[in-house]
Amino acid sequence: MSYSDLGLSERLSNVATPLREAFASRYRAIDPRQEFAVPAAVLMANLLHCVAVRDDSEAIVQHARSLAAAHAGTPGIVGAYRNAAQALDWAMRDLLLEHYTALERERFATSTALFLELVRRASAATRDSSVPQQHSEST
Repeated sequence: MSYSDLGLSERLSNVATPLREAFASRYRAIDPRQEFAVPAAVLMANLLHCVAVRDDSEAIVQHARSLAAAHAGTPGIVGAYRNAAQALDWAMRDLLLEHYTALERERFATSTALFLELVRRASAATRDSSVPQQHSEST
């Protein structure tokens, strides 16, 4: 059995540690003080779980809502999710794309986008105190 004959879940398991390491490295570049490293790592683990194990939209919706509810009210959480999404995107480009078919990459990207959008929406009820609000001057 060749590497390409393995299913998505098995292949994700095979690259999970290198992906976590690539993600951590990319995340440190975005958030050098590691203020939001814990929620970012939680997001990463939950996202991989959703895509690899629960590859259906309803499960992803429920998982995203419960994750957002668990972190609701955490100052800066929306920015942390945004940073984590960027770090994950970079890590995937660094590591995963060479291991997956175009269809699997599309499925992973679609699931990722859905998960992150749902978490963002659910978390948006709380103000992100770490990101300064831009004010326009009226003349």
